[in-house]
Amino acid sequence: MKLECVSFPGGLSLCQPINRSEYFWVVGSGANEEYPTTRLLLWDQKALEVVAHVDFKEPIQEIKFCVRWLAVATTRLVTLHDWESQQGIDIEKYKCEINKPIKGRLNLTCKPDGSNAVLMFPGFKPNSCQVVTIADPESKENSVPNQKSFDVNPKDAAVYSCSAIS
Repeated sequence: MKLECVSFPGGLSLCQPINRSEYFWVVGSGANEEYPTTRLLLWDQKALEVVAHVDFKEPIQEIKFCVRWLAVATTRLVTLHDWESQQGIDIEKYKCEINKPIKGRLNLTCKPDGSNAVLMFPGFKPNSCQVVTIADPESKENSVPNQKSFDVNPKDAAVYSCSAIS
């Protein structure tokens, strides 16, 4: 196994591998103006370069990736993107406004084939969570996100850490 380390100009604030490939989603620290915290970069480890990027209006606080799904939390929005969509990664499959930072409290999971995606993040009222599910991305009738909110008993916070978003 060959380990290669490349210095990223200005440093990184976030990094998520894309499955078992040589690609990574990365967000710069903002110290280098080419890599602001509002730009999501697609890094090719084999070529050792940025091969694509998507710009957001607010700083990116959190990214999660699962098979084909990319969840991005900025200071005011949580968005879910389909990496394999013919429409492109810059089209949101789901978008929800938030009013408090959720860094470290964004979860995304799905089946190995990319179906049954579940996105979880803090809800709009104290001790609640938002749960967004997409059953089958290939099916037009089941691909509309289903959003639910549920209350979380603070005693059960070990299951999933939900903070108040009011």
